[in-house]
Amino acid sequence: MGVSFLGIGKRKKSGRIAKERIAFVLYSDRLALSPKKIEELKKDFYSLVLKYVKLNEEDISIKIRREGKRTILIAEFPMKQN
Repeated sequence: MGVSFLGIGKRKKSGRIAKERIAFVLYSDRLALSPKKIEELKKDFYSLVLKYVKLNEEDISIKIRREGKRTILIAEFPMKQN
């Protein structure tokens, strides 16, 4: 899938990757966001950020988590010096 939040680009054990994927699917189901929509969101975010900083698409990590009744989307990417 080429999505860093699923463990690509990082060295993780397969059990941990599977756990993250299951959590992601559960969260996306609660939000009514399909994996395809999440991938579209990632690509749109990448296009937006690329206007301001240099980075590779695989450097972007998008995570969704629950805190109480709130659902939080976290986007992380390394800032490179020009």
